[in-house]
Amino acid sequence: MGCAALVVVGLSACKDSGDEPEGAFRPVDGKVKPAIQWFGDAVFLGYGYEDLIVSYENSANTASKEFKITFQPYYRNGLEPLVIDFGGNTIWVGDTRSDTLNLTKEGYVAQTKFTFFNYSSGHTYGSGSVKIPTTEFAYNKKGHLTTISVNNYYSFSGTYSSSYMDENSEWITETTYEESHSLYDKTTTLTWQDGNLVRIEISETRTNLLKETDPELVYTASYDITYGNEQNPELQFPIALAKTIYPDNELQSLFLVGLLGHGPAKLPVKIEGTDRDGKKVMLALEFTMRDVNGKSVIASETIIDKLSDEPVTDWNTFGYYYQTPDCPNLKK
Repeated sequence: MGCAALVVVGLSACKDSGDEPEGAFRPVDGKVKPAIQWFGDAVFLGYGYEDLIVSYENSANTASKEFKITFQPYYRNGLEPLVIDFGGNTIWVGDTRSDTLNLTKEGYVAQTKFTFFNYSSGHTYGSGSVKIPTTEFAYNKKGHLTTISVNNYYSFSGTYSSSYMDENSEWITETTYEESHSLYDKTTTLTWQDGNLVRIEISETRTNLLKETDPELVYTASYDITYGNEQNPELQFPIALAKTIYPDNELQSLFLVGLLGHGPAKLPVKIEGTDRDGKKVMLALEFTMRDVNGKSVIASETIIDKLSDEPVTDWNTFGYYYQTPDCPNLKK
């Protein structure tokens, strides 16, 4: 997790080179600027001790057509680097490329479609064709994300190799051909009340079209969020909420820079619910604030697992970093 170090950097992060979101898809063609969240002349740089570093890239004479943003997670997160090329309409996650990237007219991400070229994990390798679901994002008139919908057909075919070491300390490799066809549907519903996100509901269904017994797997998760009296003046999306909505997924980073809409009006103090494995979840949240360019922003966020016996240490605290980029055409 993160540590509590805090810093505002005034160096460049660039390299040379409305109020009523409709949810309608619009290609990124240089006419719509991405909704990067600004704090005066500063932007979000990252959190923790290199848990996540965000870099911005924009040519000095162009608008969003030449704009790229890179999310570089630290290896502890288990996440791949994520690169968004707003000019090329693509999102890259490791060897994964998005064939489609659309924004709403306000610059929020409206749709992505991923294609995986290859799969590998440890000493197990697969190759073939995999079609990964299209993800669509819907927003209300106040700029709050309300629904994430994933609906598509998933297929994999190709060689599948597994390597292991036998009792003589020699590597043995077994290669087989595998084929998988399944339907994948996932809906995340976000309920807002008085400007605050109060409930997250996730429903996920996987249907294996080749399996005769138990062909369908259904997972559900739900979380309730409690708020105190502390305001969230810049409507930032706290890390704990992003991780709850998108656990173990690179797209959670999009919340932190404003690309998935506004955060809650107040800062949450508790997240309680049940995850997709039926495990109870109870997190207590604590925040500190600081001033950046006259804006009151989150300085640190501490996430305490109330159901864990592990002690609370600096690794439970994420320091928020900000910087002023030299990108003349990024800011609206």
